[in-house]
Amino acid sequence: MFMLKANKGSALVFSLIILGFLLVSALSVATIAVADKKSALSTEKSGISFQTADSGIERVLQTIYKKAPTGLESLATKLGGGASCRSGVVSFSVAQGNVKVFFYEGVEGKTLYTRCNNDATWRSTINKIKSVGTYANTTRVVEVSINPPSPP
Repeated sequence: MFMLKANKGSALVFSLIILGFLLVSALSVATIAVADKKSALSTEKSGISFQTADSGIERVLQTIYKKAPTGLESLATKLGGGASCRSGVVSFSVAQGNVKVFFYEGVEGKTLYTRCNNDATWRSTINKIKSVGTYANTTRVVEVSINPPSPP
């Protein structure tokens, strides 16, 4: 009879240990799922920001080559949709977010071009364009080198 009393409580202790293991396992799975979801959202924002920057640079290049603007102010006007030029930076919105486009001149394209005026020589001095795309507080950059047109 003494042995029977000792075994009565062991089933409860064993059940509590099993439930503890199950609880720890469930919490671990939930933590991993939340971390994966945050990572996926971050990756999505990053991808959209990159696409925004890429869209911006594509629109600028298309406008430069097809509409032949006479300067950055003219480029902003031909881009339409509220695009503006301030200190050589052309800003506008695309469907996914906002774009700022920087223009560089100089031998290695390291000098920021800061003029918005319509200057006939602007195109021959620009040799690098940087597009900064922003979406949901995430920013990505796309840079392209361009060759200035040959003098006539």
